[in-house]
Amino acid sequence: MRLTHDTQTREVQLFLHDVFASLPHEISIPIIAAARTENAWAILMYDVSLQLLSANQMLDEMQAHSLLENLAAMHMHFWDDGALENPALGLSSLQDFLTILSPSVVQRELATGHTHPVLEMAARGWQQFNATAPHDVQRLIHSLQQDHTALRDKLEKMPQTLVHGDFKLGNLGLMRGNSTSLRTIVLDWQDATRSAGVLDLGYFLALNARWLPFPKETAIQIYTNVLESRGCSFSIHDVKLGCLAGGALRLLWLMVNNAQPDLDWWYDLIRRAAASL
Repeated sequence: MRLTHDTQTREVQLFLHDVFASLPHEISIPIIAAARTENAWAILMYDVSLQLLSANQMLDEMQAHSLLENLAAMHMHFWDDGALENPALGLSSLQDFLTILSPSVVQRELATGHTHPVLEMAARGWQQFNATAPHDVQRLIHSLQQDHTALRDKLEKMPQTLVHGDFKLGNLGLMRGNSTSLRTIVLDWQDATRSAGVLDLGYFLALNARWLPFPKETAIQIYTNVLESRGCSFSIHDVKLGCLAGGALRLLWLMVNNAQPDLDWWYDLIRRAAASL
């Protein structure tokens, strides 16, 4: 909350201002009520524990298609929706979204005594990245971390929508919709922002591509096909920038820590996306 300047508890505000109530049928939010004590909020939820996905499980075709298609449906639903500009929602800024675990922020937090396992993991991951990544990729990432103005401007010129900000298997579940579809249960909206939907796609692929039953290119096509079928679209250039910003720039430290086998794919994407800025 501190790193994203959340002073209002944005998950509660999204509930109280009926953003969750307006979500499309494909998305299920199990919050029933919210109540405030003197200095905290409590959220009451339906028990969906049996429908939640494991953070480390192989998805079948239907599960994987449903997660990507339902994500696209959510983004399409809020496509350029001016209601998201309401400051009462307390959505994260794009600036905070891009820098939350950057090396400078991580080092500042640790130096001021804000120790946390994630911060310590991020510090180790960025050190490992600097020791092992190709030099040209290091230069590109360091340049973007020092000045991401051009990238932020490109993202802000794309259609804006509701971005979950932490769209990963550990925050997701699946439940039966109609006879031929699965609805996506989505938890933990504390990183939610208003920006380009491809940020969620890039984030999801960075964390969970290994659990998909098809390549990342197929996942991207599934997502973009839904948007195109409903009259919305991102160019392949937009998708690359979203994967750069939402995936690589935010999570390279974690991918390096985990020694993910697809790092070369991400390094090549960084080269291609950064070249267009």
